[in-house]
Amino acid sequence: MKQFLLLLLVVLPLCVTACSKSPEGTGSQSEYYVKYASDGLDGRGIYAYNVSYTDENGKTNSFSNMTSDSFERIIGPVSPGFKASFRIWVANTNDTKTRSARIEVKKGNDPFTVKAEKTGKGSGGVSITYTVE
Repeated sequence: MKQFLLLLLVVLPLCVTACSKSPEGTGSQSEYYVKYASDGLDGRGIYAYNVSYTDENGKTNSFSNMTSDSFERIIGPVSPGFKASFRIWVANTNDTKTRSARIEVKKGNDPFTVKAEKTGKGSGGVSITYTVE
């Protein structure tokens, strides 16, 4: 019985620590996470929208999508000084739909807060940047 209690005292704290980590992988108060989000996309329309954003390694990721009215991607952890860059646009010059883009940042387990936000109309799209402080 003593061995069982000792084992329980060792294993239980490990389980609690592993299970308490949030799904976004945030743990340390010194880690920053960046959320890229956009609304007003025309996922059911005839125009595909294009997305470009900087990932946690500083690499630009780009792709086209025609299946959703919104976009959201969380990256991290990143360090202070990380330059987040986000762009949403449509290749068709006749497009007149209004789109919004925002960059949100959180530190550790704190909630995300909006750091940059912009609305744009037409094929030029929306482009924003923010440097994590």
